[in-house]
Amino acid sequence: MKKTLKVLTLLLFTALISCSKTGELREETVASLADIAAETTTEAPQSTDATQDITVPERMIVKEGKIRFETSNAQETRANIVASSKKLNGYLSQDTSNVYSNRTEHTIVIRVPAKNFETLLEGVTQTATKVDSKNINALDVTEEFIDVEARIKTKKEIEVRYKELLKRANSIDDILRIERELGALRANIESFEGRLKYLKSRISLSTLTVTFYEKGESTTGFGYEISSAFGSGWSNLLSFVIGLFYIWPFILISIGLILIIRRIRKRRKQNKIN
Repeated sequence: MKKTLKVLTLLLFTALISCSKTGELREETVASLADIAAETTTEAPQSTDATQDITVPERMIVKEGKIRFETSNAQETRANIVASSKKLNGYLSQDTSNVYSNRTEHTIVIRVPAKNFETLLEGVTQTATKVDSKNINALDVTEEFIDVEARIKTKKEIEVRYKELLKRANSIDDILRIERELGALRANIESFEGRLKYLKSRISLSTLTVTFYEKGESTTGFGYEISSAFGSGWSNLLSFVIGLFYIWPFILISIGLILIIRRIRKRRKQNKIN
């Protein structure tokens, strides 16, 4: 009996110790979650300190430009632009053309390595007879680039701490809470990584929009006006005749009503005379 009592006492003592450790672990988990949550909410102001570990060799510049000019041969100009972009390791991201009454207009958007932007700008205007407009922009995104990189670095460090905490969690509530926080944090990291990728693309590849046109023969002379008026008149006449065929039942009904009214009036006049 005494042995049984000793065994029960030992088991109870072990259970109490186990529960105590579990409670301590849970309290530690909750405390760690609170600390990480506090760091996450104050992460934005601290991102400036994180930028100290990031070195930027040079300014991050986004170059973009638009140019519009007249040319005497649109096909030759287009061929020259395509050849220049290929030679400078660029490519055409857009190529459209429109034909108007007095000109043919083309718009080409070129992506080229930033170091070749000025060379491309000189090359595309070789066949230009008159430059109508030219607009070149250089946007410094260095500060944003550093800030985004710092935020990614900080959030990834927090992600590592969450994963370590997840391994030590032994409560379903804690596990679910940590996984929920990890999911939100991962989505945030991917959003910043997407922004960083976009900035790198704009920095490494400059964009030049080229619009050029070739004037045709003027078609606004007196002879053109006469010809246009004759064509419009003939077209209107045909439309009128076609319209009559659509409403012929109403025309017949109207003629019949007019004839009936005339007969009635004629009979009334004859009756008055008699």
